[in-house]
Amino acid sequence: MIRSITFLLINLMLCLLLLVVSSCKNDSAAKTIDSLSTSTTPCVAAAELAQRREKQAVEPLIELLKRHQDVEVQKCSAEAVAAIDIDGAVTRLIASLDDSDLLAASRAAFALGIIKDKRAVAPLQTAFLGSRLPCPAAIALGMIKDPSSKDLMMKAASHQDSSIRGCAIQALAYYGDVSVCGMLADIFMTDNDTGVRFTASAAKDFLKCPVTAASKYAIEDKYCKGAQKLIDVAIPLFNNTAGLKDWQANAWEESPQWRNAVAEILPELGTPGPQPAVDEKDFALRMSIYSAVSSWGGSMFHCRLLTAKDQKDEILINTRLGEIKLKREQLLQVCPGLRLPEAPAG
Repeated sequence: MIRSITFLLINLMLCLLLLVVSSCKNDSAAKTIDSLSTSTTPCVAAAELAQRREKQAVEPLIELLKRHQDVEVQKCSAEAVAAIDIDGAVTRLIASLDDSDLLAASRAAFALGIIKDKRAVAPLQTAFLGSRLPCPAAIALGMIKDPSSKDLMMKAASHQDSSIRGCAIQALAYYGDVSVCGMLADIFMTDNDTGVRFTASAAKDFLKCPVTAASKYAIEDKYCKGAQKLIDVAIPLFNNTAGLKDWQANAWEESPQWRNAVAEILPELGTPGPQPAVDEKDFALRMSIYSAVSSWGGSMFHCRLLTAKDQKDEILINTRLGEIKLKREQLLQVCPGLRLPEAPAG
C-alpha cells in the first residue's frame, strides 16, 4: 500500500514538473512572439522561433512580414515560417494575396517568392494576370524561377503598361538566363519609357550580359566620327562648371568650337533662308547623334555642378549618374568605338 502511494506521489511530482517545464517553454515562446513587433532585432526572435519549431508563431510571423517595412525583416520572417510549418505558411500567404491592404498583399507575394514553393505559382500567376498585384506577383514568380511563368513574363515585357513591362523585366532577371539578353538590349534601345530602359539596363548588368563589339544598332563610321568630334568639343565645356550655367544654351552661345562642330555635322541648322533638299535618313541620323551627345553632355555637366556644391543633393546626383549611364550605354550601342569619359564620382 505504502509502495503504491509512493509510486503515485512520484508520478504526480513528475507530471507537475513536466507541466512547469511546458509552461515555462510556452511562456518563453509567448514572450518571443510578443517581442516580434517591438524588438529591435526581430530576425533574431524569428530565428529562435524557427529553431524551436513553434507552430503558434506562424500567424504572428506572417502578420509581422505583412506589416513590417524592412525588407530584411520580411525575408527572415518568411524563412522562419517556412522552417516551422511550410504547408501552413504557404496556405496562409496565398490567402493573403487577397488582403484588402495592397501593401500587405504585396509583402505576402514577396514572402512566397522567398519560400519558393511550387504551390504558389498558379495563385501568383492569377494575381499577375488579374492586374491587382502585377509587379509583386511578377517578381515573386521570377524568384521562384518557375519555367511555366517565363513565357508569361517575356510576353508581358511588351505590355502596353510601362510599369508591367518593367516588372516583367525584373522577373526575367531573376531566372539568370542570358538567353534573354538580346531581348533586353532591344528593349533598352527602343522602349519609349525611360524607367523601362533603366530597368532593362539594370537587368543586363544583373545577368552580366556579354558585351559584343558589333551591335545591330551600330551606324556608319562617318556618323560616329561626327559624334566623337562633338564629344571631344563637349568635354572641356562640361568641365568648365564655373563658366556655364545652362549647358546646352550657353555652349551654343558662348563656344565657337561647339557651334562650329555642330554646324559641320548639321549644316542645315545654321543655314538661313530656304533649306536645300536633304537626304532625310542621313539628316535623321546626324540629328539623332547630335541630340544624343548633347543630352549626354548636359547630364554630365549638371552632375558636375551638383558634385561641386558644398551641400550635395545625393538623390539628384544619383539621378544624374543614372541618366549618364543610360545615355552613355546607348551611344556605345550605336557607335561601339566612341571614347567617352566615365561619369563623375558622386
